[in-house]
Amino acid sequence: MAVTTPLFNTPIPSKIMTPDRVETRLGTLESFDGMPLEGTAATLLEHLTFLSEASRRFSTPSRPPRSKPSAPAWEASAPRRRTRSSSSTS
Repeated sequence: MAVTTPLFNTPIPSKIMTPDRVETRLGTLESFDGMPLEGTAATLLEHLTFLSEASRRFSTPSRPPRSKPSAPAWEASAPRRRTRSSSSTS
């Protein structure tokens, strides 16, 4: 059954209509014509702010990052070659 809309001739299929009330774990979310009511918008904003803050806090490392080594590890562990000094006499 399609819903008739005032001032429009095209009926809207009921399968794609946004419900005016939805029961969620956050409580009842209410909307009018798909637009959330003031209380619903406030509830959703509060929940999204909580999720954002929780994500930021739990993804931040608990220890400071290690400093970068001055030389690559393979250079630091390799034995140094002896070179002839320019001041030596032959």
